[in-house]
Amino acid sequence: MNDSHEQDRLWELLGRGPKPVGSPFFVRNVLRAIRQAPAKSGWFAIPRWASAAAFAVLVAGFAVALSGGFGESLPVLAEEEKRSLFDRLAGIHDLSGIKPIGLEEFAGL
Repeated sequence: MNDSHEQDRLWELLGRGPKPVGSPFFVRNVLRAIRQAPAKSGWFAIPRWASAAAFAVLVAGFAVALSGGFGESLPVLAEEEKRSLFDRLAGIHDLSGIKPIGLEEFAGL
């Protein structure tokens, strides 16, 4: 097989063939065929205003939820309340044989 396109017989035959000519009304005919095609039914057939309204409701819901509009805000706990709550949730108060360690225990070192 020759690497040169000038000497290749296929390219020579392709050069002799008739040139393709497009119809001057090609775009018009394609658009007319699209307009005349029956509309597909399915979940894509939802009217545009309905999908836009659903999206607007979704965005508004996120905005209200992020701004704290739903329900009450969480209470701010003091540091001691946080420790007590953590201990109760972790079950630390149920452990036996453990006494609290404070600075007094380390003073004798």
